[in-house]
Amino acid sequence: MDTSIEISSFLSTRVKVLAPFGGLPLSSFLQSPPDSAEPFADDRIEAIAALSDRLMKDPSIRKDPANVAVAFWLRRANLNRFKTSHKARIHAAPEVVWTPAGRVFHVAPSNVDTLFLYSWALAYLCGNANIVRLSKQQPAQVQALLEAFSRTAESAPCLLTQNRFVTYEHDEEISGVFSAWCDHRIVWGGNATVEALRKVPLNPHASERSFASKFSYSMVKAAAVLALAPPDLHQLASACFNDLFWFDQAACSSPQVMFWVGSTADTEAASRLLLDALQSVADRRGYVADLALASTRLSAAFDLCLRSEATVDLSRSALVTVQLLGNESLSKEICGGGYLRMIHLETSLGILSLLDRGDQTITHFGFERSELLQLAPGFGSRGVDRLIPLGEALAFDPIWDGFDLVEDCMRRISIRI
Repeated sequence: MDTSIEISSFLSTRVKVLAPFGGLPLSSFLQSPPDSAEPFADDRIEAIAALSDRLMKDPSIRKDPANVAVAFWLRRANLNRFKTSHKARIHAAPEVVWTPAGRVFHVAPSNVDTLFLYSWALAYLCGNANIVRLSKQQPAQVQALLEAFSRTAESAPCLLTQNRFVTYEHDEEISGVFSAWCDHRIVWGGNATVEALRKVPLNPHASERSFASKFSYSMVKAAAVLALAPPDLHQLASACFNDLFWFDQAACSSPQVMFWVGSTADTEAASRLLLDALQSVADRRGYVADLALASTRLSAAFDLCLRSEATVDLSRSALVTVQLLGNESLSKEICGGGYLRMIHLETSLGILSLLDRGDQTITHFGFERSELLQLAPGFGSRGVDRLIPLGEALAFDPIWDGFDLVEDCMRRISIRI
């Protein structure tokens, strides 16, 4: 039997290609060799920069801040920065030649709509052919992003021939076809998604990077908030809004707990100032939690009070805050929608005992660089991979969860003479 015909029939009935429009059928795409592109080739940079320009000019896309953020991240200046970093990598190890991994299979998360573009762009810039699996449920903004990709691909052959964005039901057999095809698999999702994909055999020569469920925090020095002038307090509240309310606080890097460091009097006054300012920002931006999320966060708050010593503050419509009076009861469930647990600590060292391998990001405000450098080894040994300024929780970086995605998507050829 001709296996190519078998695969063609199998895929055409169970897999939907979302983008790009046209090009080879998926079965033919799977059988075609990847382009022999060099990492960070000019034509690939130009194609992604053209996509960025299209996204920035699309009025429907510009309505969503997360879409604007990804369009800005894909701009030519940022891509050239990545290329410069790659040149530095080459210069640091002249006995190593970097080549694309070849073929990359991405499994995108459903809780962060735009993450698939970041992951795809890095792998594509590294010179790879890509298949990106998206959820069956695509919000309007994802559809707009895919439409923009397809339109850009019409005049960028390297986009058309080297990439497929697809969707299908959770199906080990289909994932098995793509996993056998790829040289590197990138899995984004909850623990259950990662565990399910790990049961699907990879090409024996392929590698994998998985990004499972994570939990994140903010830590704020109370005295630094109290010292802010009103315009600076508003700026800090706006940054906090971005961390909390993009993707309804469902991203792994969105803070779920805020540590307030300082005296009891300072932390009470500072938290009230920042949370009131945050509510004002939410009012100006027209944020209102949908009914389901509003109900869920209330249930989460009251349930927590039944299980631990805590007080609930319902005075602000944008968020529900729970002041934990005992740290031993800190649980790591993610509720979302503006549900924020707060813990008072005399010093930041008190955070250490609450961290574990399931943690990822701590956004910070009011701490000196020297303090962060002292804290980093202890935080890192317990799981934290990112200490970044408050307001940048959702800023994507090629180094994620402590791993370099660029290096993951390339192979090193060692040369000795």
